[in-house]
Amino acid sequence: MIVKIHIIHGTQSMQLSEFFSGMRNHPILFLGTGFSLRYLQQSYTWYGLLKKISDDLYGNPRKFLDLVDSCYIDGKSSLELVAEKLEQQFNELIVNDPRFNEINDIFYSYMEKGVRYSRFKIYICKLLENISEKEEMLPELADLIKARKI
Repeated sequence: MIVKIHIIHGTQSMQLSEFFSGMRNHPILFLGTGFSLRYLQQSYTWYGLLKKISDDLYGNPRKFLDLVDSCYIDGKSSLELVAEKLEQQFNELIVNDPRFNEINDIFYSYMEKGVRYSRFKIYICKLLENISEKEEMLPELADLIKARKI
């Protein structure tokens, strides 16, 4: 398998085993969203996750675009602000929505124990709980697992 390795000044392609074999210590890999998107069946970019939540909540993709439009700072959309506003709307709107009964049940279960969690964050956890790998990526994942043992 050939992997692109990002080195401080550019990108170099090489065999994964070649890259790891020259190391005396095991490397630490910092993995970003691209790793999840490549290998997991259900994964999102930050923008994609917020859009999914908005679409699930409203059933109208334009609502998300309106929200993004309301969150421009210095000419650039702020996903942090989008997330804050969406969390507030989500937490308020799902209280009596039967589509979100499971989320409310979890929320109230925690509240009964004196622990407050955001319904929004509970929903994100539910969206991301499936960490099934993509079938077509299993050979490549097996190579990564082997490489860690070199």
